[in-house]
Amino acid sequence: MAKTKDVDPTTETKETPQGLTPDEMAIYQRVESEGTKTKDRWKVITEGDAEDFSLMEDPGKLPAPAQKMQDQKVYAFRWAERKPQRIDSLRNLRFPWEICNRSNTPFLKDEIDPVLGCVCRLDQMLMFRPWKVHAVERSLVNQMAENQDRGGDLKSRDGRKDDKSEWMSGPDYKITSKDEVMADEAEVDGLFGAKEDSSGLSDVEE
Repeated sequence: MAKTKDVDPTTETKETPQGLTPDEMAIYQRVESEGTKTKDRWKVITEGDAEDFSLMEDPGKLPAPAQKMQDQKVYAFRWAERKPQRIDSLRNLRFPWEICNRSNTPFLKDEIDPVLGCVCRLDQMLMFRPWKVHAVERSLVNQMAENQDRGGDLKSRDGRKDDKSEWMSGPDYKITSKDEVMADEAEVDGLFGAKEDSSGLSDVEE
């Protein structure tokens, strides 16, 4: 019987795996190309080489030309996740945002990514809209928030009337421990639902 030849592991030829995707093949080739040369590169790196003050900047900071336009209240800007679904959702709002590109924001030409044609930062892209449109939307949001805050304030309901009641507030209508509060049972059932039948109640969607 022939003797099996010992294989030197240091000289063994490694076969390239089959069935890899282009991305997987690219990673595989980079892994195989690494060796002791990496350790040699690390030897020449000092603490001074690691002082990169650009990393201290806020990644959400607007490019200088965009910040100038926003300060002058010409346009408003925002970063948005660079995904088609997210971009479409912002473009289809009642007060839409648009993508910054070479044609609609030429003052950002030096910030435009040459491949995607937009202003990129990490996984975000820059969008804008006219300041007047932005101001209207902000005003409506603030008004809604104010109305919601005042919703539980009895003073804001003073003088309101309906078919069954009238809202009154102020010192003259303050309820103290000496007052006896009475309510019509039928009205209470109508407000909260009769105990024996809750079919009229429904879930509230947030």
